[in-house]
Amino acid sequence: MIWAILVLLGVPLWLCAIGILVMVFRNRSLRKRAADIPIRLRVDAKGRWHRGHGLWVHDVLGFRGSPAAWNEALLWAASGTTRELTSEEAHKFRRLDQPVAATFHRR
Repeated sequence: MIWAILVLLGVPLWLCAIGILVMVFRNRSLRKRAADIPIRLRVDAKGRWHRGHGLWVHDVLGFRGSPAAWNEALLWAASGTTRELTSEEAHKFRRLDQPVAATFHRR
C-alpha cells in the first residue's frame, strides 16, 4: 500500500530501496559498536518499556530506541542499584541474554 502511494507521488522505488538499505546497515552498525548493551528502558515507573541499544560511559547512559532515531537520549545517573528479576519480569525479557534489573537515580 505504501509503495503505491509513493509511486503516485512520483517517488522512484529505487530511492525507497536505498533508504531501506541505509536503515538496515545503520542498525547493524548500532548493534556492533564497542560496549553496546541491548536494553529495555523505562523512564517513568508507570511508563512503558522501550527497546533499544545503549552505551554506558562513566555515569551517563546513551540510549537509542531504533536505528531510525537520529538522536540518542543521554541519561545521567547519580547512583544505581541492581536486583534479581521476578519470574514475571524474566518472562518479559526472555530475548535478552542474562537480564539484570537496574534502577538508576537522578539528583
